[in-house]
Amino acid sequence: MNPSNSLPLWTLFSLALSACSWPGHVATKATAFDVPAAGLQRLDCTSHNGRIDVVGDPDATQVTVRVEMSVRGHSAEEAAANLELLQVGREVDGSTLRLTGNWPREQLQRCSPSFTFTVTMPAGLELALLGHNGDLRAVDTVGPVRATTHNGDVTWRGRSRRLELTSHNGDVEADFVGEGEVRGEITTSNGDVQVAFPGAVDAMFTARTHNGSLTGGNRLAETSVARRELRGRLGSGTGQLTVVTHNGDVTVR
Repeated sequence: MNPSNSLPLWTLFSLALSACSWPGHVATKATAFDVPAAGLQRLDCTSHNGRIDVVGDPDATQVTVRVEMSVRGHSAEEAAANLELLQVGREVDGSTLRLTGNWPREQLQRCSPSFTFTVTMPAGLELALLGHNGDLRAVDTVGPVRATTHNGDVTWRGRSRRLELTSHNGDVEADFVGEGEVRGEITTSNGDVQVAFPGAVDAMFTARTHNGSLTGGNRLAETSVARRELRGRLGSGTGQLTVVTHNGDVTVR
C-alpha cells in the first residue's frame, strides 16, 4: 500500500470512535390505562429493561397501569422517532392479563429502550413478573407470586402462601406478613437474601450459601447449621421454604 494514499491514524481513530459512539439523546413518554378485573385470576408482566412495581389492593375492581418509556438516539429527532416504536402490549387471554414492553429488537438494539411498569391490582390475583435488567417489587399480595429478574433486586411483602423469587445478579428481600402454611423458593446467584417473618408462618426452613454467612435470628426453632446450610422450623413446620444464594449472605429477621 502506498503510504501517501492511506488515511492518517487520527482519522481512522476518529471514524472508529464515531461508528462506536453511544446514542446520547433520550426521549421519554408515559401512558396509563385501566383494565377491568372481573374474570381475571392472573397478571403477567414482562419488561426487558426497566423496573416493575406492583401493589395489591383488596378493594380494587380493576388493574391500574402506568408505564414510563424511554429510548436513546444519536440526535433528539432520532430519539423521538425511536420513541414512537415503543409499544405497551396488553392482552386478556382467558383469565390472564398480560402486560409487555414491545420494541423492534434489531432496530433499537443499541438504543436502550426501557419500560417501567407501576401497577395496582386486586390483591388475590396470581402474579408473574419477568425482568431482564431491572428491579422487581411486589407488595400486599395474597395470591401466588413468581418473580424472576436477571439483573436487579427482588422485593416482596405480603400474605401470599406460594412464592418463587429469583434473581441472577441482585439481592432478594421477602417479608411474610401472613399466617399459616407457606411453600416457596428464594434464589439468587450473586446477592444477599433477607427474609422476615412478622406473621405466624408454618414451614420447615432451609438456607444455603456457597460464599457468605448464615444468620438465623430468633424466629427459627430447632436451628442447626452445618456445611454452609441453615435449617430450622417456623411454627408447626407443615410447609417448606428454601433459600439459596451462591455468593451472598442469608439473614433471617
